[in-house]
Amino acid sequence: IDAGRDPESIHIHAVFHGNAATHLLTDEAWNREKESNSGNPNTTLIQELVGLGVHLELCDTRRKNNGWSMSDVQQDVQLVKAAYHRVIELQSMGYAYIRF
Repeated sequence: IDAGRDPESIHIHAVFHGNAATHLLTDEAWNREKESNSGNPNTTLIQELVGLGVHLELCDTRRKNNGWSMSDVQQDVQLVKAAYHRVIELQSMGYAYIRF
């Protein structure tokens, strides 16, 4: 998409927490969590976003509270200690906060 900016100058960090955290699980963990056998429908999208340079970050507090191991999280996802602290940190670095 041509937004009048060089794509290389755009840096996106998507910080997941709460109910959205499940979207970053591996296929196996997704199946356990959702009592499914179809795998995580977001796996391809996660790979595409990472390939475009998007930083996907998951609240490690949420991971621990849900009883997920580190291997339950997609390999390209970075764990951050706490989502709200990370959002504040990113804002202090000049990032805009856009909630989805």
